[in-house]
Amino acid sequence: MLIRNVNKKNKLCNGTKLFVEKLSGCLLYCSHPITEEKIILPRFNLESDIERAGISWRRRQFPVMPAFAITSNKSQGQSIPGKVGIYLWQDFFSHGQLYVAASRVTHPSRVKFFMKDNEIGTKNIVIKQVI
Repeated sequence: MLIRNVNKKNKLCNGTKLFVEKLSGCLLYCSHPITEEKIILPRFNLESDIERAGISWRRRQFPVMPAFAITSNKSQGQSIPGKVGIYLWQDFFSHGQLYVAASRVTHPSRVKFFMKDNEIGTKNIVIKQVI
């Protein structure tokens, strides 16, 4: 998953899922899982925030991180062609969040819900003052 906005025009933004195909020196060869478009990502120079870290330092890294899990907020606006498991250990904290998580999958047979053993369902939290 991309962790930075690389190219907004081509929809390579923070949270975009990519499949890594090849790593070659300072280039990462990827493909988009839906459009199958080929993408080449270079390493980025990143600098620390001197106010947060206390010192200034630099590193070079690819703008990606492994995405074995994704939050329901990050999944909004994306279609997930594979299988999706939704862990409901706690109730969703905002209205519509369960719908967003469940509607990302392309077919209802590809979604599974996992809850604690003693739980029967989940609550749809609605803050009436906001609505």
